[in-house]
Amino acid sequence: TSVEGVASAAQPLANATVTLVDAAGVTRSGTTAADGTFTLLTGGLTPPFMVKVQPASGNTLYSVSADANADSVINVDPLTDLIIRSWYSTQGQTVDTGFASPASLPPPTPVQVQLISNVVLQVTQLWLTNNGVDTTTFNLISTPFAADGTGLDKVLDQTTVDTSANTVKITDGTTTQNSTVT
Repeated sequence: TSVEGVASAAQPLANATVTLVDAAGVTRSGTTAADGTFTLLTGGLTPPFMVKVQPASGNTLYSVSADANADSVINVDPLTDLIIRSWYSTQGQTVDTGFASPASLPPPTPVQVQLISNVVLQVTQLWLTNNGVDTTTFNLISTPFAADGTGLDKVLDQTTVDTSANTVKITDGTTTQNSTVT
């Protein structure tokens, strides 16, 4: 079994360190490929999982399981980072602390992830739809995508997330949308 995904933030996060932690605090690490893809083996690990990607330069991004499966897709990008940081913020904690101690500060359940993910999806829905993404079947965390400048990746290219203020700015140079996620 494995977790695979794409790490992207306005471009594929190539050669970045990717670390997965399970519910008991056991970790697995690897490196993203040139296109931002990664695969980490999860045999013997207990979901839910959190994933952290540390690019050579730039901010660390996080994500979390959208399901309770040991074999899953967990994409990592500024929107998934907003989802998991928002959840820990409502707990009065940080994602860094939760990642370091998942047994004492567990990640959100798949149902909790879905609730927050739905809010972030609604914020980005028009942009995703305009870029060919069917939002009725799309999951920000678990739907596979390519970091190739189309679909979700194009929206990520146009998006700036400020997790300290919980704001999302999406612009194509002509139209700008500013949103606050609370």
